[in-house]
Order: sequence, then C-alpha cells, then structure tokens
Amino acid sequence: MKYSKYLALLAAVTALTACSTDSDGDQELSYTYTFETSGEDFDANGRWKNTTNLDAQNLSMSPGLNISHKVTQNADGQLEWDGFVPAAGTETGDFAGDWANHLWSSASGNGVGGSADFLLAKWNYMESVTSMPETPSLALGNAASGRVTAFFINNTNYVYHVVSAPEFALTDADYLRVIMHAVDNAGRPLSVTQTIDLVKDGKVTKDWTSVTCSIPMGGGCYFQMEASRPFGTGVGQFPPYFCIDNYA
Repeated sequence: MKYSKYLALLAAVTALTACSTDSDGDQELSYTYTFETSGEDFDANGRWKNTTNLDAQNLSMSPGLNISHKVTQNADGQLEWDGFVPAAGTETGDFAGDWANHLWSSASGNGVGGSADFLLAKWNYMESVTSMPETPSLALGNAASGRVTAFFINNTNYVYHVVSAPEFALTDADYLRVIMHAVDNAGRPLSVTQTIDLVKDGKVTKDWTSVTCSIPMGGGCYFQMEASRPFGTGVGQFPPYFCIDNYA
C-alpha cells in the first residue's frame, strides 16, 4: 500500500457505497488504492492512532474507495472496533502475553513488497453467515467508476503465532479461510464468491498471496471468515483477523 499524507474520516458513509458508471466511463480501471496516512498516525507498535476514535466510523481511500470501520462503546465503557484499519507494524517474532500490542503487523512483517503500511481486518464473527448482513463488518465499495480486480492477503503476525503455538494443537484437518462476496453497484449480493486459505493441511500462511477477483463495474464486496474451530481469543480458538494490501 502506497504511503502518503492524510486520512479522510467519513462519519456517514454507507458500508457499501458505490457509484454507477455512465456510458463514457463504463470501462475497467486498474489502479492501486492508497491509504493517505503518515508515520505520525501510528504508535510504536504500528497501531493506527484513530483505531478506536468514535468519529472514525468509516474510512476513505484514495482514489475513491470506501471501507467499513466501526467503533462502539461496551457496557464497561471500553471502546471496541471491527472492520478495516491501516496498520504499520513490522515485528515477526513470537510474543508472550499482552497480545493486543502485537496485533499490528502482517505475518511477513510489512505490506506487499516491503511497503510501510497495509490494511488490518477484524471480522465480527457474530454477524450472519447464511445471508448478507444488513451492515457487513468488512465491506468495500467503490466511490468512483471502476472496479477492484486484484488484491493480496496474509495472516497477521498475531494469528500466525497463536495458531502455530503447541497449545493450539493444529492438525491437518484444521482450516481458516477468508470468503470474499461480490456485490453489484447498488449493494446487492451476487453469486460470485472467492475463497482464500490462511490455514490449510496443517500449514499456516506467512506470505502475501495474490488474488484476482470478479467484482462488477462500480460494485464492491464484503469479506467473512470460516474455520474448523470457533472464533475468539481463547485457547484453541481462531482469532478473527487477517491482512490485506494492494487493491488494484
């Protein structure tokens, strides 16, 4: 993901906002979406400083992509988030305790090609998986003509070490997958889906994987996950996180 200077906060963006194309613009556009962030926007662990900012309810990427981000306050007054955030962590080592400070890097330590930042995704595993949720937690929609044709995906460093640890007792039957669901330019779900394996046959992905996709012109997509075990942060559970970069 390319590095630039500013991040726009959209307080009232619909999760799958998209614009239809007209006859002059009805063509495939291939370009890299850019997070407009700077080094000052991240703490020493690579955590984006607005991750739990109540005003940062959806985010805009340049040149014209809206992504979902939601911050809520629980009964104890703690701020919680799901959706996408920029991240810039670089660590790849194992860790003990205080996992939240080790969440912000990919399993390979950087973005695609060693880039300084990427997208960190946190899926709300309580949402519906039998049909499209009313507001998907991980949604992407074009705010301009064109469509996404490819992206890269990886595990987070946190997930990689949790699943690789002896106490997780990973077996060849275990799996962890990201499912991409395409939507049209009105936000309606299509039958187009794509499955990306993060854990398969006893192996945990540690490198960025290139994915080509079939999203219609002016449309978008949402992501969900599925696994052989329950999602969560307890022992033997799959944490609901992954990394994504270089939409094109």
